[in-house]
Amino acid sequence: MKYSQYASYKDSGVEWLGQIPAGWVTPSLKWYISIASGEGLSNNDIEPSIDRNNIYKVIGGNGVLGYSSKQNTISKVFSIGRVGALCGNIHFFNEPCWITDNSLKVSSWRELSDKYLYYMLLAADLNNYANKSAQPLITGSQVKSLKVSYPPLQEQQAIANYLDSATGKIDTLIEKQQKLIELLKEKRQAVISTAVTRGLDPSVPMKDSGVEWLGQIPVGWANTHLKYIADVNMGQSPSSNTYNNENNGIEFLQGNADFEKIYPIARTFSTEPKKISKVNDVLFTVRAPVGAMNISDKEYAIGRGLCAISATKYSNRFFLWHLMSVVKTELDGISTGSTYEAVSVEQVNNTVIMLPPLQEQQAIANYLDSATGKIDTLIEKQQKLIELLKEKRTALISAAVTGKIKVTDDITKPLAADATTGVTKIIKKTVKKNHKKITQCA
Repeated sequence: MKYSQYASYKDSGVEWLGQIPAGWVTPSLKWYISIASGEGLSNNDIEPSIDRNNIYKVIGGNGVLGYSSKQNTISKVFSIGRVGALCGNIHFFNEPCWITDNSLKVSSWRELSDKYLYYMLLAADLNNYANKSAQPLITGSQVKSLKVSYPPLQEQQAIANYLDSATGKIDTLIEKQQKLIELLKEKRQAVISTAVTRGLDPSVPMKDSGVEWLGQIPVGWANTHLKYIADVNMGQSPSSNTYNNENNGIEFLQGNADFEKIYPIARTFSTEPKKISKVNDVLFTVRAPVGAMNISDKEYAIGRGLCAISATKYSNRFFLWHLMSVVKTELDGISTGSTYEAVSVEQVNNTVIMLPPLQEQQAIANYLDSATGKIDTLIEKQQKLIELLKEKRTALISAAVTGKIKVTDDITKPLAADATTGVTKIIKKTVKKNHKKITQCA
């Protein structure tokens, strides 16, 4: 079923709105809202979880930070993140709370539905209006000057009710996919852990490892320290005047082995690196968050937050990669007990590990490459489906609040008859199919 459209349209005169229904208007938000910056709140006044004394949510630039006994709003309120890369994030709270100074505090009045305004602001994508500087910022004046489209109040409420229902169902599907991804990740880790601590043959005789967290290991395996089977090279930052954002040196990784999250805007290069990782080294993050890992696909200059682990003649580098995904749990346990979440080179070197014969290491590595590859493919598919659902959600909101579709006649119709039908069927079919695959892979 396709949505119906309004009888006639007109040019809104606003680029992001385009054509709107003939009976709608496009005044600035300043005529319909009051807006002010939130207020600072001491960390001593914020608790991580709700209790009988701290019942009010504390709202930062990206949502709930914790709870407090204090409030600076009375009832319904919007928060808009005003600083940082995620400024423009919108949250609606139908209860008293405390809005911090990282957010704008917005209240609606006159002939405007609260929830319609919420969906309209989502569609406007306020982040696009932020001042793009070293610290992105959006101001109350920018928000108030924004022109949006308004139908009559009763129609606003009908559109908001519809979107509450439709987006709620999409959100439920997204949540199911996220749970499936977590299940797949748990399965992946269990497969690795079993293989590198028990081997591939479940019938092989076992012996006591002498290490509590390891338990029993196969006869013929040894438990040793990482330093005896690998070289651990702790990173060291170059001098500040030897690195830049020009592609004329060795790429520099400061403190995170997750390549995609290190420098989202520009890569940094060092012309005089002090420590370098080799190709196929296991890169391991030793500062918060301890345990992020990658395999070095080329030479990198590495900073103090990283170490490069090189296999020796006693170990297979691919086995070592999988092994470290288990060992990082032990190192993470050590790090959380310190004031600053980090582990030293000595702690990494002295980590107890289990070591099968070299030929068996290769067999385990080959098996895990195949098994985890299958699981990773399933995870990637679920992530793509989540993105598809998010895109559908965004498109549905935008179409409804700008009048591209007329949903008021369809309020009572189930979601199966509207624009999310195809996606819903795909997701349900995939969830059922992949729950079977979880038990089959590896």
